[in-house]
Amino acid sequence: MSEWIAAIKQVYEHQLKAHYLAQYRAYCQEQEGGDRYDLGKSNRVADETIAALPPAVQTLWQEALDQGDSYYANVYQISVEQQLTYAVRITTDGDDGLLLIFDQQGQLLASAQTYLEVVAWAEAQTILAGESIRAEEAIELFANPLPGFEAAKSQTLWGKPLSELESAE
Repeated sequence: MSEWIAAIKQVYEHQLKAHYLAQYRAYCQEQEGGDRYDLGKSNRVADETIAALPPAVQTLWQEALDQGDSYYANVYQISVEQQLTYAVRITTDGDDGLLLIFDQQGQLLASAQTYLEVVAWAEAQTILAGESIRAEEAIELFANPLPGFEAAKSQTLWGKPLSELESAE
């Protein structure tokens, strides 16, 4: 794996963890949870500007929206090492999600299944980087968890004492 791809994965994992930690703190303190955009509201690409993005990103986002009411799709734009990346984030009405990251040309760089802030990156043979992916193929991953993903779900911060989380930061 290239160092850039490793850096991309680290940045996206950090974004998800920071978001869900803030959400969990608010939940524990019986406060409003803040924004619902788990990769950051400031990083979200407005729906009306998605047409200016690479075709692969546009298509995956639109196809995900077309899947129905149980799926939610957002596109995010995050710079990693001065290079722009786009993420199509598909979530369910539960806690599961998919994260597909593209470069500026629309090449698929990395993909993952998520459960809240827990991220399980797909191996190259699962979803080949650089290949185009259709929403139906991506959403099939919900039915076929990656190896070890079910066990990884137990690593979520949800349900842990806040004091334990504070000391781990």
